[in-house]
Amino acid sequence: MITKPKNRYILVESSVPLEGRGRTYDSAILGGVAAEIGSLGFVKANPRIVRWIGDNRFIIRSNRGTERDIVLALSFIKRINGRDLGFYTIQTSGTIRKLGSVRRRPGSLAKVA
Repeated sequence: MITKPKNRYILVESSVPLEGRGRTYDSAILGGVAAEIGSLGFVKANPRIVRWIGDNRFIIRSNRGTERDIVLALSFIKRINGRDLGFYTIQTSGTIRKLGSVRRRPGSLAKVA
């Protein structure tokens, strides 16, 4: 019996806008996550950036049960491509559609999953 893999989606916001987003930032962010959780944890989580929302928000897909590892790894990343920044987790969900309706007030603290 073939089953569909269970994924979790994590809405993340960076503290500074990431102009020129794309493969450069995707590989840098995922490389930072891999450095924090190790190669075995990275393979188990299988994280991928699936969507960019504006200049400073993006959605990461990971396997179910590993979303806490991804959130923790993102919180330790402080520098990417020579820029100081921080990543804040807004919400985690089982579908992208649920994350699309999330709005955050400016100046409020990010909700950690």
